[in-house]
Amino acid sequence: MDEKDGNAGGWTVVLLRRALSTQVNFNRGWRDYRIGFGSPDTEYWIGNDVLHALTNGAPQVLRVDMTDWDGESRYQEYSSFHVADRDHEYSLRLGTGSGTAGNAFKAHDNMRFSTPDRENDTHSSTNCAAYYKSGFWFHKCHNVTPTGPFMSKQKNVMGMTWDSFHRDRYTLQNLTFKVKPAMCYRG
Repeated sequence: MDEKDGNAGGWTVVLLRRALSTQVNFNRGWRDYRIGFGSPDTEYWIGNDVLHALTNGAPQVLRVDMTDWDGESRYQEYSSFHVADRDHEYSLRLGTGSGTAGNAFKAHDNMRFSTPDRENDTHSSTNCAAYYKSGFWFHKCHNVTPTGPFMSKQKNVMGMTWDSFHRDRYTLQNLTFKVKPAMCYRG
């Protein structure tokens, strides 16, 4: 993943998912997603309070790196990434997307964060976070689900997916969200 500035330093990893013998459970409530959970040594979510603090000052670039079960790697970058505060339910704002994975995440732009115990999606009859067993910026329900249950290679909307990478919803093996101040980015 040497495209552009992807492996240069200065990135802060905010979500890490990867194949391990024991997976971290991402089917958690509002409080856990607010404060963060897991470990950089395994898998983790940095926490929505930290995401807000990181993205509220200097403008941030978001890069998402992902690998499927066949070893194909792709990336997607967003020119800006902002997460609102708790009072605004950690609403997401994304800039322009570019990269090789496709712009599936853009469908989640302007959404408030949802967890199984706090529904903020726009689906009329389903609590998307409860149904997909994860927390995320769901809309009706998702085009991207990086916090879904970890699954081996299979076609399954319940797993960790990025539907513009695999439109058939094959699950991913590894996925990393990372941010960097826009002024430090050379992309």
